[in-house]
Amino acid sequence: MPEPGPWPFDIVLRYQIERWRQAVALDADGQVVVLDGDPFKLYYHWAERRVGALTGPDWLATVDVTRRHFIEGDYGLADLVLYSDPGAEALRVRKEADPTRSRRNFERNTAMRTVLSPVVRSRGCPRSATGGLGTSARRAR
Repeated sequence: MPEPGPWPFDIVLRYQIERWRQAVALDADGQVVVLDGDPFKLYYHWAERRVGALTGPDWLATVDVTRRHFIEGDYGLADLVLYSDPGAEALRVRKEADPTRSRRNFERNTAMRTVLSPVVRSRGCPRSATGGLGTSARRAR
């Protein structure tokens, strides 16, 4: 199930909630579902806070909104998460090779990888030169 395009936030959120609900329904039918990316960027806000890009009050507001979405069944956690960290230099090479994307948050996102990589490794996930593998908790049903 593909990621959405560069739409306004409220449209992306509605799309991601519907995409999650479709994935849950397919999973309940016994199908294997692959979501490209984290539909709700749960890791992203946490990492933003860790690198100082998100204030305490903004973090708490995000936590409150996220909690409500979990309670309503709009958000959930994947059974398996694949995480790849090719390294800062490889990311810079990719950025320079693709002038079609602005990557306006490139520096912040690159800094956040230093927060995310240890979390993945701390879960006992194997790591290779091209990426790592991590699992998340089962979603609440």
